[in-house]
Amino acid sequence: MEDKNSRPQKTEGNLGLKLVKECPVCAQEYKLEQIRIVEQVPGANLLHLSCQDCARSILAYVVISSVGMSSLGLVTDLQHSDVLRIQKNGPVTLDRILDISECLDQNPTKFIHLVHK
Repeated sequence: MEDKNSRPQKTEGNLGLKLVKECPVCAQEYKLEQIRIVEQVPGANLLHLSCQDCARSILAYVVISSVGMSSLGLVTDLQHSDVLRIQKNGPVTLDRILDISECLDQNPTKFIHLVHK
């Protein structure tokens, strides 16, 4: 089920969306329904944009301040749902990295099965 609140509305508060207007891979202009808001804080938006033409996605961080607007984009294979899941799980801890390393050393096959679940 789609969350309508994650879709940007056409308002003055979303002027930053104009900064990310076309796909960096194929230069096709994004349609409003291809833009999903991942996180919004005053003066900044984290957006997930999907291109219908080339099927690539980008994560874009758009900042609006008194001196202007700027953005930072990252081409990704993550879907919007993947981004939300990763964001919900929080940062990777050093203990988790050590656990993964130990699992790889002891039983690589088991690790592969765990990753593909």
